[in-house]
Amino acid sequence: MNKIALVTFAILMLENLCGQNISAEKKDSYKNEISLKSKENLSNIIGEWGIYETIEYTENGTSKTEINSVCNACPKIKFQNDQTGILTYPNGEMSLINWKITESILTIENENEKLKYFDNNYEIRFTKENNFIELELKETKKKYSYILRK
Repeated sequence: MNKIALVTFAILMLENLCGQNISAEKKDSYKNEISLKSKENLSNIIGEWGIYETIEYTENGTSKTEINSVCNACPKIKFQNDQTGILTYPNGEMSLINWKITESILTIENENEKLKYFDNNYEIRFTKENNFIELELKETKKKYSYILRK
């Protein structure tokens, strides 16, 4: 009887240890995925983008509405390698920005003034089409998105 209990205990300990190692490997793999995703996002965002469309999300009770507006005279934003950029308004006025990507969140800041078009934090999503790359900047607190293209 003692041998059976000892063997059962040993098996349970091995299962527990193996499960912890697998769990640790999954965590490391997840961290690598995030860092690779961040690096990919960094390389994809570099360049000049024009706002193509804005999307506003509204909720009224149980119904959700999405209002899309195509942009004719909208600003352009240029993201540079050194995590700075230039926001150019349709009238030619420019604002210098700083930006960073953490995982899949883009933060845009301007130390001198409040930006007219961009708030602070956006979830980002890239879509590669045949003739262009589309970047969705989704501001979740105010419930809108900008669709940019380059």
